[in-house]
Amino acid sequence: MDNGNMNELLKNINHYYEESKKLPQKFGAGPSIYFHKECIEAGNNEYLGKRHIEMIYATLTAWGMHRMGDITKTKTKLEEFNKFIENILSLEKNLLKLKNTNLNDLEKNKDIIKEVFLGLKISKSNSLVVANSKTMHHLLWDLIPPIDREHTIRFFRYDKDEFRKKSIEVPSDRSKQFDIFWDIITKMKKISESNEFDGLVKDNSIYGFYPSNPKIVDDLIMAFVKEAKGM
Repeated sequence: MDNGNMNELLKNINHYYEESKKLPQKFGAGPSIYFHKECIEAGNNEYLGKRHIEMIYATLTAWGMHRMGDITKTKTKLEEFNKFIENILSLEKNLLKLKNTNLNDLEKNKDIIKEVFLGLKISKSNSLVVANSKTMHHLLWDLIPPIDREHTIRFFRYDKDEFRKKSIEVPSDRSKQFDIFWDIITKMKKISESNEFDGLVKDNSIYGFYPSNPKIVDDLIMAFVKEAKGM
């Protein structure tokens, strides 16, 4: 999944950062931002407490991880809350090991991160990359970026002139899904380590989402893809 998009993003990083600031207003992200920030505040106050996990559940819903309707027609559905909270708490030991880590600690914690990724069963879908990365971001917001098909996977898989032509598919095998997840987050880490990223003037007063490095990189990629697609 190597292409020239990373180099182009870094070359024009200030432009894409300014564009990323417009995303919340441009796409009406009120509930998405509200629950996201409430979730991280709850995590800071009482990590893995009921309020924290409730806010993860609400945020994932606001971020498109639960759609109403016939389950035979859409698998984009979260598990019932009791199962959701039970599953997350079953991973508490590993999550506590990762709690105070950030992107700099990514490689040395790969085995633990893989255990958490493969252990999460929060969605009725067998596609793990999107749902699990978004859940892990709200459990480990300084370590794991959120990933989606429309922007993140597209950015790393295709050249930008192919963005409108290609549909995004992921393999059904869970280990291969982890490989995709790991490849993407390590490349997002490289963006965060670049001199260009370090040189950004990150204005927290106008930044919509909680300004962790993983989320800022995610929003840079989102701005890049949306501009390339003319959105």
